[in-house]
Amino acid sequence: PNIFALTASPRSIWHSIRQTHFLQDPLIAHQISLLESSLFIIRLDATIPHSSTEYLTHSFGLSSAAQRVWFDKSFQLTVFKDGKISAVVE
Repeated sequence: PNIFALTASPRSIWHSIRQTHFLQDPLIAHQISLLESSLFIIRLDATIPHSSTEYLTHSFGLSSAAQRVWFDKSFQLTVFKDGKISAVVE
């Protein structure tokens, strides 16, 4: 499963899946540690949305982009192929 999408689950479910399936592999555990200890996330998105609505749905993970959004961070920047930037802040 896509680990990014799992972070959209309730914290108790995400924690259980994380412990059981992802932390057993040292490389994945290290990558998760880097993500979790970071202050924020910068995503590079190869798409070029055609409207403000598309920019929002990609930034907030309301489309297929949910597979690339780390929902457990309170600050994320998305840089699109056309150079536009979107921020998600809690």
